[in-house]
Amino acid sequence: MVGTFVGLHPPLYGLLYATMETLVPIPLVFLGFSALCSWLAVLFTGLAAQKLAGPVAGLVATALMATSPVALHYAAELNNYPLLLALLASMLWAWARQHNSTGSYLCTALVGVAASWTHLLGGAAAGLTAIATALENRKDGLRHLLILLAASAPILAGAWILTRDSHTFGQPPLLLEESLRDWKQRLGYTCIPATLLALPSMGSHWRLFLFQAVMAGTIAAMILLGVAAPHQFPYWTLLVPGSAILAGISTSRFRLLLAPTITLALFQLQEAVEDQFSALRTIRVDMDRARALDLALQEARAGDAIWLISPALEPDDDKRAISPVLWRLHPWQPMPMARPFTFDYTDYRFGQPRSYHDLLIYTFTDFWPARMDAIIQHHLSSHNRVWVALYDHAPARDYPERLHRVLRPWKYTEKWVGTDEGLGRDLLLLVESSQEETGR
Repeated sequence: MVGTFVGLHPPLYGLLYATMETLVPIPLVFLGFSALCSWLAVLFTGLAAQKLAGPVAGLVATALMATSPVALHYAAELNNYPLLLALLASMLWAWARQHNSTGSYLCTALVGVAASWTHLLGGAAAGLTAIATALENRKDGLRHLLILLAASAPILAGAWILTRDSHTFGQPPLLLEESLRDWKQRLGYTCIPATLLALPSMGSHWRLFLFQAVMAGTIAAMILLGVAAPHQFPYWTLLVPGSAILAGISTSRFRLLLAPTITLALFQLQEAVEDQFSALRTIRVDMDRARALDLALQEARAGDAIWLISPALEPDDDKRAISPVLWRLHPWQPMPMARPFTFDYTDYRFGQPRSYHDLLIYTFTDFWPARMDAIIQHHLSSHNRVWVALYDHAPARDYPERLHRVLRPWKYTEKWVGTDEGLGRDLLLLVESSQEETGR
């Protein structure tokens, strides 16, 4: 696990998540940890700007970081990017203290080690801060670099192994026009004026500006080489703290920029609030609808399994397609991972079940007949039932028919639930026995 890891993701976040999964397997805790990391990123961004250029710079950097559409989009995601963002911002803060002779290179180095163990881009950022240290003090810079190399040696070894694996370069090619259109639809273009606000401080803080440029070039190179996916944008969140700090410095030096900067932050805040209220309204409206999951939760007995099946309507590695249906499973309730029989939990085709009260919840986006048969066989042999809730399926082809084919060996009843609000009516099926048992 230490010397080998998946993609660009060393194991630090995985270890933290596994700890939460073991001690407090509550979805709200997982989300809260990511949100806390995002809040820490805002805090350290503001502190770094204040350390470099005073309170006005700190306030402006805090406002731009807190309202950044890119950072907010990924603020509570269950992956390592919020943690990486917090570590990057704290690394810039530690470097700012070091730059002002109020802190030690040791703090910057240790935070850099943590960033390296979180994501390979964190290692790149840590290496750049070591170079920045060396430009100011060669001896401290050398010690800084040695600490990074020694503490991150397994990560470097794993990265070298990745370069020898052809699958590392297997992400889809960049389609620039499509990516820009997707960016505009999801995040807007307020990042452009935010970046322009950073330019006036380029001369006085050229090291930080160079840090930003090299990080941007590294991310772009990873996309062009097929290492990073062009349709995923969390990599670009790593440029937000530095950009906000530089914009804060510019505003503190040129007070004419204060009004447009505050206007930009308020506009971003308005957009964020409107987006969140729109999402809440969607959830509230959906909670008043009759859905298949509602009936399954009402009628299921202790030990029953519930399958949630909804097609992936488009490639969605960025995890955008979150249905309001899922909010019927209260995120403040414990939902530990469950393995009711022997199978590889990392094989998502088994539905990666979780316990919810006294039920087992499986989630699928497609049909895997052999694995689904094994799941049904286990639950029926344990004298439990399997509820199948198909929802938000209309844009995909033949999902009800495909579901019927998968369940052909089994005796089931079915009913259509609710009304079609654009994604089709829900279909609820109850599997209680096999066709052979019924025929006896």
